[in-house]
Amino acid sequence: MTAISGPQGARGQSRFGLSVKLYAAIAGAVGLTLAASVVAWISFVELGQHQRRITREQIPSITDSLRLAHQSTLIAATAPALVSAANEAERERVTEALHGQRVVLNQLIDQLQTEAGQGSTSGEDRQRIADIRDASQQLSGVLDRLDQSVGKQLALKAELAARIDQAANLHRHLVELLTPLLDDATLYLVTGFRTLEDAAPVPPAVRFTEQALLGYAAMAQLSIEGNLIGGLLAEAANLPEVALLQPLRERFEAAIDRFLNAVDGASLADPEALRTVANGLIDLGEGSEGIFEPRRELLLEQQSANALVEQARTLATRLTDQVDRLVQLVETRTEAAVAASNRAIDLGETLLLVLNAVSIVGAVLIGWGYVARHITQPVVRITGAAAAFEDQRFNPADLEKVRQRTDELGDLARTFTRMAAEVQARTETLDRLVAERTRELNEKNEALERSKERVEAELEIARTLQLAMLPQRLPDSPRFSGKASMVPAREMGGDFYDFFPVGEGRIGLVIADVSGKGVPAAFFMAISRTILQGSARERRSPGQCLAAANELLCEQNPLELFVTVFYGVLDVEIGELTYANAGHNPPLLARSNGNVASLPGTGGMAMGVMPEVSYNEGRVTLEAGDTLLLYTDGVSEAMDRDGREFSEERLVGSLSESCRQSVEIVLSTVIDAVSRFVGDAPQSDDITCLVVRYKGPAPSAARLDAAE
Repeated sequence: MTAISGPQGARGQSRFGLSVKLYAAIAGAVGLTLAASVVAWISFVELGQHQRRITREQIPSITDSLRLAHQSTLIAATAPALVSAANEAERERVTEALHGQRVVLNQLIDQLQTEAGQGSTSGEDRQRIADIRDASQQLSGVLDRLDQSVGKQLALKAELAARIDQAANLHRHLVELLTPLLDDATLYLVTGFRTLEDAAPVPPAVRFTEQALLGYAAMAQLSIEGNLIGGLLAEAANLPEVALLQPLRERFEAAIDRFLNAVDGASLADPEALRTVANGLIDLGEGSEGIFEPRRELLLEQQSANALVEQARTLATRLTDQVDRLVQLVETRTEAAVAASNRAIDLGETLLLVLNAVSIVGAVLIGWGYVARHITQPVVRITGAAAAFEDQRFNPADLEKVRQRTDELGDLARTFTRMAAEVQARTETLDRLVAERTRELNEKNEALERSKERVEAELEIARTLQLAMLPQRLPDSPRFSGKASMVPAREMGGDFYDFFPVGEGRIGLVIADVSGKGVPAAFFMAISRTILQGSARERRSPGQCLAAANELLCEQNPLELFVTVFYGVLDVEIGELTYANAGHNPPLLARSNGNVASLPGTGGMAMGVMPEVSYNEGRVTLEAGDTLLLYTDGVSEAMDRDGREFSEERLVGSLSESCRQSVEIVLSTVIDAVSRFVGDAPQSDDITCLVVRYKGPAPSAARLDAAE
């Protein structure tokens, strides 16, 4: 074959040779990697088989067995709950829950049986599942009988309660009949007067006859035996044992006999009424509608239910034991499968380590033998030339040897040298243009900086004016004290507070929050404050004041902003606070004893949303030492770096700690608590608080209250 002379022929041969060598090096590395991958694939196939056996057979069996154990425990715990059911509705609720648990239990047993038929489960597992099903069915039967027993007990309790009520009514009627008779007899024996209209008392010789005294004794015995009869019936309804019913019934019958004998010996004008009531009590003790028989049935039914509960507990223990044994069998098979999987992993690790070592050595030899000498070194030279060109210290002689190559790297070096010369010329032109544009940008930046400083100065003046609009302290008064603070989130805020006199001995308290931030919110704040204060000074009630202010704001609201407002009027003479709320956070009231709670809500929509809105009013009376905290949502919703809110609970805690201190300390404690919670997080909203402490009524009013 004729050799190709000249640069083009040599370049074509070199290009072909470089590509072949590079591809051969890559093919060698890929071949070693492929061999390692095949071995890894074989190892992972075996490992996957073990893992599938674990995940498809062992783990589901363990999971279902554990769920089965949990479900059997729930069913066992239902028996005491069923026995303790207080009424039919509770029994039905427990029975319904029990039915659902039994359905789940049967489903789990069916699922375990299905898995046992599909997998490599031993005959011992299947026998264990059959034992579990048998124990479950026996437990269900016991619980069904227990449910019937509880239902019968509830019916007996209801029947017994009705008869006890009837006995109480009859006993009360009996006392109503006996009491005036005994009182009249006692009056006659003690004073000699049968009635208050008698002109003179009956002489002692006449009234203290043997017959009269025997009649009085019979009357007293009627009262004693009547109370005893009622007490015995009540005692019969609460006897804890069946054996005690018969002695109690005998006592009841004896008391009835003594009562009837006393009726005959008392010489009553109308004994039939007493006999009628006594017969009713006799029927409740001895008749078919009595108390003793249902109480006996209830006690017997309770004994039966207790026996069923014990039987259910025994069956649940047996069921749990069977489930535990099943879990142990499944765990044994799982451990064997895991051991086989670990052996496959160990073998795969050994083979992979050997093949990876061979691959690494082969890759190092390929990289050092060809890539480093024939590719990497020329590329490093070209890279160094590029870095030198970037630093404007490129010397074409540095690539002389590379440019003499006739392969692709030689073409790259020659092309880079030509490009460097062209780029250098363009760079000089570009530097000149950049210098001109930089000078123009600097001049514009200086103008923008001056404009920014002027805007910031004007905003600072506006912020100062806005803060100056708000009162800094409440008027001096022996009846109250107060302190307020507003920390805007931007140069200008949308929150505001206010307090002003609205008549003799009355002061208006306002806190509000305008939607939005910045200059628009600040202007709307000023408008809202002016309108609200003007409406308040007309001595309207708080609800009327908010309604009137809302009408004006709806007419003058081109930006469609709104404001939430709490407005209250405090009568400092009697401590009564009348207030209305337009969608604002309800203030907190700290009583002098340290209890803190929100003021009751009155509803109400934010102002500026829609016209013709009415606002309800609330009233609360402040005692001496009570503290009122008005705040905006910038306090309770202040957030830290993690996005957590300060919350009303923390605000209540801060107020509880400091409510007995001065209003200045109360305010600083709340602000400091918010600041510590927020930390270095940016302030998300205006923080505004108003603290008012009521010191008590005027001395004259206090004396008037004491006199009343």
